[in-house]
Amino acid sequence: IAESRGKPSIYRAVLLRRLLQAPKIKAMAESGKILILLALWQLSAPTVLAAPASVATVVSIAGRASVRRGAEAVAARALAVNDSLLAGDVVATATDGSLKLLFTDDTIIDLGSSSQLKIDQYEAMNAAVERKALLSVLYGKLRALVTKAIGPTSKFEVRTATAYMGVRGTEFIVNAPREYQGGGA
Repeated sequence: IAESRGKPSIYRAVLLRRLLQAPKIKAMAESGKILILLALWQLSAPTVLAAPASVATVVSIAGRASVRRGAEAVAARALAVNDSLLAGDVVATATDGSLKLLFTDDTIIDLGSSSQLKIDQYEAMNAAVERKALLSVLYGKLRALVTKAIGPTSKFEVRTATAYMGVRGTEFIVNAPREYQGGGA
């Protein structure tokens, strides 16, 4: 039984069928005692939590770039090509750095040197889902090539400390100087 922990449910079903064929277990099953054992066994099964969905992938990096994951994260870790990004991540480039991100809906974001971008929200996993994107340029330069709107209520919004805009299927550039950093995110 210990070997079945963490295995897919098909393994558990096969093991259960084999157990029920054992003579002592068969007698317990006929008397109803096995139900209690099965209930306890099911309760002991490990809970599988889904990993947060990736919203973007780092496709290229020049120089140094890092990511800070989660609201409580203090330390940033270096980014590498093919790293996945999640909603809530804060991506930063050094003075010698720049990077290109490919989002799940094929939107492309280029982040210039000395820039910081927070992915506040990004929901666009497939063509059947309305896009809901909110990015905050904390400071620096961003170039975006946004794919066309997925549905009539799709949103792609970019926020800075001094401006807030929504776009649909277009290319644009944002420059948010560090001296204006403040209330955007």
